[in-house]
Amino acid sequence: MTAHLTFVGGGLLLPARTPYERQLLREHVLDRARHKEHLRVRVDQTDWTIERPTAERPFVCGRCKRRLTVAALHTPRQPETYCVACALR
Repeated sequence: MTAHLTFVGGGLLLPARTPYERQLLREHVLDRARHKEHLRVRVDQTDWTIERPTAERPFVCGRCKRRLTVAALHTPRQPETYCVACALR
């Protein structure tokens, strides 16, 4: 299984089979979310849109209920947001 991370100006293909590869994927998503505005990742046949929380638009993870500070992920069909750890396990 491969994850496809896309952003303005490029993209990355990353392996996403093992727990270690999933951890690396989460780290890449968090790193890119700090620096890029429009970010998407496709993994497990699911497309995720990544948004950066702001003071005006705070997000809370729908699964673990943590307040999100770097990245909030949601699918185009589902408005509920998730943290990177919950969405990309």
